[in-house]
Amino acid sequence: IESSIEEPLLGDDTDTANPNNHVTFQLVEEGSKRRKTKLVDSLGYSYNVRSKRSYATYWQCTVRPRGNACKATVIQQDGTFQAGANAHNHSSEPGAVTAAKIVKLVKEKALEDKFKPASAIVQELGLQTAYSNDEATYRFIRKLMALPFLPHYEIRPMFVRLSVLAHTQPLHNLTDYIQEQWIESTIFTPKDWSVFKQPIRTNNNIEGWHNALNRRAGGQCRLQFYLLIELLHREARLTSITIKLVSDKKLKRIQRRKYRQLRQK
Repeated sequence: IESSIEEPLLGDDTDTANPNNHVTFQLVEEGSKRRKTKLVDSLGYSYNVRSKRSYATYWQCTVRPRGNACKATVIQQDGTFQAGANAHNHSSEPGAVTAAKIVKLVKEKALEDKFKPASAIVQELGLQTAYSNDEATYRFIRKLMALPFLPHYEIRPMFVRLSVLAHTQPLHNLTDYIQEQWIESTIFTPKDWSVFKQPIRTNNNIEGWHNALNRRAGGQCRLQFYLLIELLHREARLTSITIKLVSDKKLKRIQRRKYRQLRQK
């Protein structure tokens, strides 16, 4: 993660001191999971907006489990912050400001490239060393990567169970990214990317066809347009023949032994 996260100010954050108890408050734009503004104090407590009025903004603690919601509040008025009468009923989270900024940066990077590979995300989140050297981190990430092999209706519950086991901030950031991009996404739902009991679970066939097409094109990286049209037309003419041969079981996939063995598991 970028070292600038540790700096006092990042982006549009503001820092205002409360003279009564020397607790400082900082606003982190898009610092919540839903990309809303989050308020974090210097003790490590986080708040989200409960309500807004023309004269003040009322913040409530983000720790709100059912039946035991924290009642601590903060009132923002004229650029100052005043803690409410209720105290927190839970311990603080040191580094909450930094964590909120990391979440913000992760979401910004995710929105820049929705198709970024998992390896790039792991590297950017500073997990590459831990993945290689720490057995627990390695197993945790491998379990996340195995989610597509589950039935689509079991992916979300299993992800929730795994998220609880994230014991470091980088792993929390990774699960936040997966939740945002793959679990809660309206573009790629778990039903879209689950490969449970599907005979073809990778894009190896497409890659193989691309490589074969490239060979037939003579390996030219800048094939002239009219030559490409002719090549694709020839491929299209063979498609109906290929379909018939496959239907008659006279044509089979060329597949390496190790992939056949993996498929049988």
